[in-house]
Amino acid sequence: MLFASSSYDDIAFSLRQLGLNKQEIEARVLEVSEKLGIRHLLNKPPYRLSGGEMKKVAIASILVLNPKILLLDEPSSELPASDIDVIIEIIGEYKRKNHSVIIASHDVEFVSEVADRIYLIKNGTILAEGTKRILGDADLLKQIGFKPPIAVQVYRQLITGENSIPITLNDLAMFLREYCLKNSERSKPY
Repeated sequence: MLFASSSYDDIAFSLRQLGLNKQEIEARVLEVSEKLGIRHLLNKPPYRLSGGEMKKVAIASILVLNPKILLLDEPSSELPASDIDVIIEIIGEYKRKNHSVIIASHDVEFVSEVADRIYLIKNGTILAEGTKRILGDADLLKQIGFKPPIAVQVYRQLITGENSIPITLNDLAMFLREYCLKNSERSKPY
């Protein structure tokens, strides 16, 4: 939620409440705005920003605090793919620092890229929990109105009888490479 007269002031607000000096505030605001690619928005009022720009300023206002636990609600909504990649990288940095990241999202592709543990919730009830492998369960996902990640859908249309279902596009590419190599060896004349 943005409320200040400029994006800079929104991002700096919590730091001012903590009593940080002006130089420290400016350094942190500039660092996080560079990371998110929003430095050019710092002097703009929030009401002049697009939905995606507002989302990035809101995320910056949290990241500037470098919290040990990062809570994100639909962080990929309204963002182009390049900005989603930035958010994925930031989440990766948090995880490498052993910080916790909790995300609420309807974006199955995004979740498949960043999640270690997933809770599928319907009407406030946890239907299932586990690793991202639960995103391969089409029947379970259908109960909450989701489709499996694209990698799972492609896999199911191409391959049957395999045990390990790829969840991400990277997993699918590795599987297809191995599958093609294995099957090309079979079709070679001896």
